[in-house]
Amino acid sequence: MVEQSDIMETLGDLLREQHQITLPASGFSMGRSLAQADALVIHEAVDHPLPIGIIAVFQRDERWWAHRVLWHYFRDNTFHYVTKGDALRAPDQPHVAASDIVGYVAACKKGDVRINLCSGTQRILGLLAALLSHAA
Repeated sequence: MVEQSDIMETLGDLLREQHQITLPASGFSMGRSLAQADALVIHEAVDHPLPIGIIAVFQRDERWWAHRVLWHYFRDNTFHYVTKGDALRAPDQPHVAASDIVGYVAACKKGDVRINLCSGTQRILGLLAALLSHAA
């Protein structure tokens, strides 16, 4: 039987090798931001800090989570991220260390349509979502 930790390790290896992977989308924590997305295109995160408003992918409890970066700070010689699902009331606890970040959502796919989440209008909408989420 394949263990969950083996699957996560294999996905991480694949992402580091190819610098990008596409995985099926699931969950509701991002609300309308990723509503009806069939798949997420995840790029490897090699530089820190990640920009505020981007959807970070991080590992916690042998799962990958995709939540928006609301803020980042530097403590104990590493970056930490305040992240939150757009549809959730409170930020993730504890905050996410840079070592737990595996990548970021560069695009989502809805059927045959690919929506780039890191350029132009989508980046502005991501920043606004982060600001509104943080204010709430």
